[in-house]
Amino acid sequence: MLPKTIDFEVHVKQQASLAKLVYALMSGDIEALGEAISSDFVVEPHRASLIPYYYDLKRMALDMGALGFNISGAGPSVFLIHRSCDEARYVGEKLISFLKDKGLYSDLILTRVSDKGAEVVG
Repeated sequence: MLPKTIDFEVHVKQQASLAKLVYALMSGDIEALGEAISSDFVVEPHRASLIPYYYDLKRMALDMGALGFNISGAGPSVFLIHRSCDEARYVGEKLISFLKDKGLYSDLILTRVSDKGAEVVG
């Protein structure tokens, strides 16, 4: 699904998005984090077609206050970032309802970003 090459202009925009992501993670700027994860110029344009109604879901989530929205890994999962769990639940349930109305099944998983970083469990 991904191109073997990308234009230099696309590469520059993607690297700017990556720099914003690193800045957001280091500074704790959640708004910048949302902007960075929503700005994918390489993967999203090619994989979005594999997720039914992807751009509708993204627009809806962002219009309802999500800070960021994108494809999770290789898909078909998507994720969004919100300021609060309650708001994320509300948006997630609206997205699930939208998909259900289209005859598609989906799940909602709520979680939070760990402030501990990687750790060994078990």
